[in-house]
Formats: sequence, structure tokens, C-alpha cells
Amino acid sequence: MLTSLNNTGTERNFEYWTPRRKVKVVLDLLKGNATVFDLARKYKLPPSEIKAWLFQAEMHMENGFRNRTRDAAQLHEAQLTEAHAALGKALLRARFQRTPPTRR
Repeated sequence: MLTSLNNTGTERNFEYWTPRRKVKVVLDLLKGNATVFDLARKYKLPPSEIKAWLFQAEMHMENGFRNRTRDAAQLHEAQLTEAHAALGKALLRARFQRTPPTRR
């Protein structure tokens, strides 16, 4: 078990959540076995964290139904290309927004 300091400076114990454990919690939600608030209380987690896991699972669920791994690879490549383009734009914007040094 790991410990950290929370906002008030007191220690807070928490466990590392593996993807497998997160899947179990999300499946309980999807099957209707428990609500977000039931699980939050059971595992001593904020409901927002469990909702984030559910959102993440929904975003990636489509890949589980793909017939070929090539489809997943193409999706990954498209996402990577999009991320590189966004990074390039951000770097250009940052470079041209700087004011040049003044000469004396």
C-alpha cells in the first residue's frame, strides 16, 4: 500500500489500480451490479475517478470488436499522426509568439 499527503497535509493510504482491477469495477457498472457511488464507497475512491475509468473504457471498447489487429494499428497510426500535427502547430505558435531580443 502506498501513502501520500492529501490537501490538508495528512497521510492518505491508497492502492495501485491495475488495468485488470479497473476492468472489474467498470464491468460491475456496465452489468448494473452496482452504481458509481456504491463502488466509490466500497473502494474508498472519488466517484469522478470511477467515472473517468468508465469513460476511458467506452473510448477504447470499439477496438475489442475489430476483426484484425491491422485495424487497431491503423487507428493508432492515425492518432499518432494527429498528435504530431497538433504538436507541430503548438511548437510553431510558441516559436513565433516569442519576442526577439533587443539589441543595444
